[in-house]
Amino acid sequence: MGRIKPFWPLLALLALWIGLSLLAERLDLDLLVIQNYFYQPDQGFFLEDWPPFAWAFEYGTLPGLLLTLVALGAWVLSLLSPAWGRFRRQWIVVALTAIVGGGVLVNGLLKDYWGRPRPREVTQFGGRWEYRPALSPGLAGRGHSFPCGHCTSGFLVVSLGVFIPTAPVLGSLAAGAGLAYGIFVSLARMAQGGHFPVDAFWALGVVLFTCLFFYRISEPWGASNRPSSLSQRQKAGLVLGIVVFCLLVVTAFMTRRPYFKTYFEQFSFPPETQELLLEISEEPQSLKILYGPVDKVQLEVNVQGFGWTQATHKTHYWGGFEGTTETLKVRLEPIGSFSELSHQITLTLPLAYKNKLTVQTKFQLAPPFN
Repeated sequence: MGRIKPFWPLLALLALWIGLSLLAERLDLDLLVIQNYFYQPDQGFFLEDWPPFAWAFEYGTLPGLLLTLVALGAWVLSLLSPAWGRFRRQWIVVALTAIVGGGVLVNGLLKDYWGRPRPREVTQFGGRWEYRPALSPGLAGRGHSFPCGHCTSGFLVVSLGVFIPTAPVLGSLAAGAGLAYGIFVSLARMAQGGHFPVDAFWALGVVLFTCLFFYRISEPWGASNRPSSLSQRQKAGLVLGIVVFCLLVVTAFMTRRPYFKTYFEQFSFPPETQELLLEISEEPQSLKILYGPVDKVQLEVNVQGFGWTQATHKTHYWGGFEGTTETLKVRLEPIGSFSELSHQITLTLPLAYKNKLTVQTKFQLAPPFN
């Protein structure tokens, strides 16, 4: 019991998060929040390109990255300098929260293996996959929604709350700022169809749980203003190791950059067209076929994901007409390395084709596609 007692706050926190998540699922909060505030059937996720939210998608993880590097650097200084030794415990807790919580648990394990589709990938919001509750794991790789990686990075600043015992005002302000920033990033990712509210809720939960865990086990270390007793060679090796690790962290950040691109094309079909065969090189995460007040057939392809800084994407279109059937082929061609990539396709037909044109879709998942 002596070993379990120090960890009862962790068990209480985990029980609270599970209980609130089950309540949210019972009330359908994930679907209702997206449906009522961020999605409209005729406009899709209409706030996804709002500049502050677009910034959050592109650069929202940068503060978390900077905090990780600062915490590691400050911890090294605490081993070398008496002036920094007072906060040695706090800085290593912040660093481990970022590395283990944000890096290993969220981005290394849960997102890739939990298998929860994003809002824009489920049928309720124009996608092709079945909605899954947050606490119901699906097929590994079939969705990367749980938890939210961007939100985790935003909430990492909350870990500065470990400074409250030694610097109450600054620690409280930093934790409050981290909570506000994490909420902002969470709203952005929900508005872009990237995550459900419970995904963001668990991003905060992972940060709090990991931070509290390391804070509890680091208690015996105490606070010391004495330099470490390491030899000069050991200190040099430690500094070199931290520098190499920081370079690896920066490299990982640069190789998982957000990617977004939109293609828009218009086509004219012969008047006698009665059937449209839409062939796509792979099954998209979302495919919408709409009718609207347009003069020509419009095809919009949105490509979104994460990849190396040099990764890009091309889309090719071609087709032909035979008898009364028009064939439109779309080849989706990623170039370079992507850790995650999704396609949302919207085909808008003139109102004149409604009830007169039959649309059939075909997905060729294996090359060659021609």
